[in-house]
Amino acid sequence: MNKYNWSYYDIEDRLKLLHQIDTTKLNAKELEMLDKTILYSEESLEEELNGEFYDDYLGMVELYSMLKVRLECYEFAFPMIKNFFRLTKKYTYDIPMPRTNSLSKNDLLTLCHDFYKFIGGDFYKTFLKNYKSHHIRFSNSAIDDNAGYTLNIPYLKEAFISITRDYTLNDLITVIHEYEHTNQLQLNPKKIISNTYLYRELDTSFMELVALDYFDKLLNNDDNKRILAINHIEIIKKCEALCDAINLFETERRLNIDILDIKELKDMASDYCDIPDFFLDCTLNEAFNCLPETYVIGYIFAIELYYLYQKDPEKALYHLQKFIMTNLKDEYSYFQLLQKLGLNPNENTLNYQNEMIKIGQRLRKKS
Repeated sequence: MNKYNWSYYDIEDRLKLLHQIDTTKLNAKELEMLDKTILYSEESLEEELNGEFYDDYLGMVELYSMLKVRLECYEFAFPMIKNFFRLTKKYTYDIPMPRTNSLSKNDLLTLCHDFYKFIGGDFYKTFLKNYKSHHIRFSNSAIDDNAGYTLNIPYLKEAFISITRDYTLNDLITVIHEYEHTNQLQLNPKKIISNTYLYRELDTSFMELVALDYFDKLLNNDDNKRILAINHIEIIKKCEALCDAINLFETERRLNIDILDIKELKDMASDYCDIPDFFLDCTLNEAFNCLPETYVIGYIFAIELYYLYQKDPEKALYHLQKFIMTNLKDEYSYFQLLQKLGLNPNENTLNYQNEMIKIGQRLRKKS
């Protein structure tokens, strides 16, 4: 059996291969896919090698200006984000971390395989293509605090997964999450390199929820519940930072001003948005780095899809595959599609919040 591993030299080899393709034999669509793949793959590789965090060399005003450009792309989602935070912000349980385990790399991959076999259909078929490639590596030391990431090469339909282990059940959930990113690639490589990005964590978040249910029946402990609760808390934290950023953005517009220096930004934050000076830098970095909007929005819709899955698994998976394979012009069009599929944001958030409260109360009693 081939060793499960890869290095950045493998990515560089693929990029060399892409640059050597005879473009005279490609049609317009193939040429566009090739050009976008090269640009996307080179940028992704650069981010993973050198980091994607801007706070080391950007001032707060510059960071805020860049953040505003992103916020303008999803203004339609502001009510949904703020409503989610309103419904969940009181979840403040101190959840114990999952216990350590001795799952080997092969154990993780076998259990991940069994889960996607349980999901079945095209999700299992596309999973197998990536699973058989052996393009996954495991690390014992944290890299940029990243539990896992996937580098995609859309033109070649190849993906490379990296996992940083913490030796808990969360390793398995991370493996499942990253393999779902490779499913996105196999099902619709064009979407990977499109200008839309808001929903890239919808299917990964959904698969996490289903997987934690699936393994709950196999594992006789509370680790899956701990991960559910911890993930819920992390999303709420991301949502809080986004809500603060949205508040800044909307306040500047309401006051009809243009923030040009740090004093103006700090004054607006403290006087109108209740964000003290010492917390402003943290807020901006939390709202900008790692695209938290993708996790919050993905989680909101994943909850809705998860509740549909409880009633009708086949329908939920059909809707998810349809969403992944549909190419639309902008973020709002995808938002409309999700609603047409019957996934209305925050319809089941309160129900899910109540489930998380019960889990939090039970885990607190046991700790």
